[in-house]
Amino acid sequence: MRSKNSISRGKKLVAAALSFGLAFSCAPVALAEETNAKSVEEISAEMNALLMEAEQSQYDLISANNHLDKIEDLIADLDVQIDKSSQELEVAKRELSKFVSEDYKQGGISLLDILVNASSFDDFIAQVTYANKITEHKQQAIVKVDNLYSDLTLKKSELEQARADQELYISQQAESQVQVEAASAAAAAFIEQLPPDVVEQLASADAEQREQAMQASMEALATMDESQLATIAAAAGVPVTDDGSADGAASAASSVAAALSSGGSTAASSGGSSSGSTSYSDMLSRVYSLLGSGYQWSGYNYTGDNTTSSFTCSGVVDYALGRDSQSSSPETLYEEVGSNITTDVNSLQAGDLVFYSYGDREVGHVGVYVGDGQVIDSIPNGGVAVRDVNYMDVVGGGSLSY
Repeated sequence: MRSKNSISRGKKLVAAALSFGLAFSCAPVALAEETNAKSVEEISAEMNALLMEAEQSQYDLISANNHLDKIEDLIADLDVQIDKSSQELEVAKRELSKFVSEDYKQGGISLLDILVNASSFDDFIAQVTYANKITEHKQQAIVKVDNLYSDLTLKKSELEQARADQELYISQQAESQVQVEAASAAAAAFIEQLPPDVVEQLASADAEQREQAMQASMEALATMDESQLATIAAAAGVPVTDDGSADGAASAASSVAAALSSGGSTAASSGGSSSGSTSYSDMLSRVYSLLGSGYQWSGYNYTGDNTTSSFTCSGVVDYALGRDSQSSSPETLYEEVGSNITTDVNSLQAGDLVFYSYGDREVGHVGVYVGDGQVIDSIPNGGVAVRDVNYMDVVGGGSLSY
């Protein structure tokens, strides 16, 4: 007979995929069929679909927030530039007015005629330019005022557009937040109504799939050559002895994998947030240290123990880069790589990010390329593991600038 503690542990294992900080609403969810009429595979597929919907909604929210942050930074920068340009323009205009006033007093230029006939500031500048007795020094002053005025006008136009964009992203941010809450509530309610025996079966299936993914990761490490293993071991501070034989290489791979997947590397112990830069060796060390961790649909939760830690795909990258949880989405990471993106998978280097199309999104999934045609990422029913780089449709990949 199952104990209540056993059922509770099973439900916690399944619900762990949902946890990231939002309070779950157990709003009623209309299910197409009664749960007990479905197989465990069907229930798992339905649950994963709900998790994916929540994941993608969260990525929309993260993307909207990051874009909003960029726009607010742009607005702040433009405000400073406009203030500086305005001050410079006022100084230049006073200098130009002095020149024009002196000429007017000497009877060379009718300032009153120019002011009366000028239809705008631009027209005033144009008329002064062609007025009599314009010396080279005065001409330079006119050009300076004209350039400053044009620059200020452009910056003000850019500021108006940035503020319009800001309003748009604030609206999108609000819509994304509503979608995230609805998706998380749907997934939470689905899990809440599962019978205890189904919860235990799902937890058991998840553990088995994670074990299979971990075994595949070990096999991938075992295929790496001595230099690759040495790089990983050095980055993670893992002592490895390899006698040069096939068995020795396999043993070296096993010792590297065991040390890293236990969460015992120095890189993993530092947590996610970091104010300093992250090198490629640091990034690879940190990402390898997550092997065997579980999946969750937003950000990451690193506990120091891979059996209880969980990550979404961008959460793996955020942790590897030393960033806070929910800092990035696949889309914003793709934008960061920018011009470094390549569609030639064979040209990728260890430490590059790899982007995948997923569902209806052109860029909906991301992983870290670790060399030898392998990528480390996080997926439902498998968690964080080493996988073939082409296991999904690759959009492209490339390096971040450090």
